[in-house]
Amino acid sequence: MSRVVCLAASFALLVGIAHAEPPAGYAFRSYPEALRSATASGKHVFLYLGRHGCGYCEKTNKESFSNDNLHTRLGESFELAYVDSEGNGRLQLPSGERLTEAAFAERLNALGTPVFFALEPDGTEITRLYGFQSAEALLAFQEYIVAKHYKMVSFRNFIAAGDQPKP
Repeated sequence: MSRVVCLAASFALLVGIAHAEPPAGYAFRSYPEALRSATASGKHVFLYLGRHGCGYCEKTNKESFSNDNLHTRLGESFELAYVDSEGNGRLQLPSGERLTEAAFAERLNALGTPVFFALEPDGTEITRLYGFQSAEALLAFQEYIVAKHYKMVSFRNFIAAGDQPKP
C-alpha cells in the first residue's frame, strides 16, 4: 500500500470516530439509560444535544458547565442525557424503535446545536432551549422545570418575570 493511501485511510478512520463529548464532570448518560433512570427516580430528563466541532457547544461546556452551582443543581434535579446530533451510535426509544443518534436528532427537528431539552421521564418533551446558554440561563431552566412553572407560563415569560436564582 502506498504511503498516500495509508495516510488517507488513517485520516478517514480518525474522522469517523470523532464525536462530540458532554461536559466533563457531569453524569451524562445515553438517552435510553437516562429514561430508565428517570422512570425509576421520577426526575425529569435534561437532554443535551451537541456535536463534534460545535463552537457554541464548546463555549457552553467551558463557560457555563464549569459553574459549581449549576453542576450541583442539574445533578440533583435531573437525569442527564447526552446525544451527539451527528453520531452513528444507536439508541432504542421507549417504543422499542432503534435508530442512530443523528436520526434521533433529525426526528427532534434539531437543526443546530447545542439544544437543551427538558423531558418527562417517559421522554415527552416539555420545552427546549437553542444555542449557547449561560450558567444563569441553565439555572433558570432548572428552576422552571423543577418548580413546574412550565405548567403555567412559557419559559420566555418566566425569564421576563426575573424571579430566577443567581449562579
